[in-house]
Amino acid sequence: VVVELGPMDKPMAAMRACLDELLTHWGIDAAAQKTLSRRVAPRGYRGTWATTADYPAQMLLQHKSAVIHFRLMVDAKGKPTACVIQIPGDAAFDKITCDLMMQRARFNPALDATGAPIASFVVSSLRWLI
Repeated sequence: VVVELGPMDKPMAAMRACLDELLTHWGIDAAAQKTLSRRVAPRGYRGTWATTADYPAQMLLQHKSAVIHFRLMVDAKGKPTACVIQIPGDAAFDKITCDLMMQRARFNPALDATGAPIASFVVSSLRWLI
């Protein structure tokens, strides 16, 4: 099967405009994000941000597991300023994930085109397995 799409410049431009608007709603400079010299990067070992000791007790007793997809807004110093669950699931897993990320996650901040630190974001996930 061959599907001929035709020119994609206009649909792609519309998608980029939509993404720019979304970033603006998040409080992020959309233009600066396009020319980053470095994206947000984890500082240290991410395995310490959530450990087996953090597993929600009620979920453990119920033998529940989850994969939590989240977005962290990261300031120019590399500290999370907000955690947003991308796909809501079990409230206990959602809450502990955001609580832990806000307390423990630290990053090397994004750098703009001149190398200056700027606010940005990172999208990630955490797998809670028994």
